[in-house]
Amino acid sequence: MNATSKLRETMQAQERYAAKYQILKSPEFTDMFRGRELEFLDLLQKLAKSRQQPDVDPLIKSYEEYRINADRLFSGNDNPEALKSSTAQSSTPSTSFITIQRTSSG
Repeated sequence: MNATSKLRETMQAQERYAAKYQILKSPEFTDMFRGRELEFLDLLQKLAKSRQQPDVDPLIKSYEEYRINADRLFSGNDNPEALKSSTAQSSTPSTSFITIQRTSSG
């Protein structure tokens, strides 16, 4: 499995944990989200160091916005729709993976 596939898988897991947290409000989903967050950041750092992907900077910025919205969701200080809206924008990490993978394949 290549780095972009692993990043995509990790991001999708985070989205599932955040969605479950929104419904159940169970701290275990926050913990699982944070574990995947660390994994994502580690993979992202490795990808940036490998310099195989020239478009890593937009992904880093996009993920930072996603993390801010996730923190708001888990702290209860923001509208639960904030995280959903950040993943719906075209510059989200999930969408960026597709762009990066297409760029590297072409």
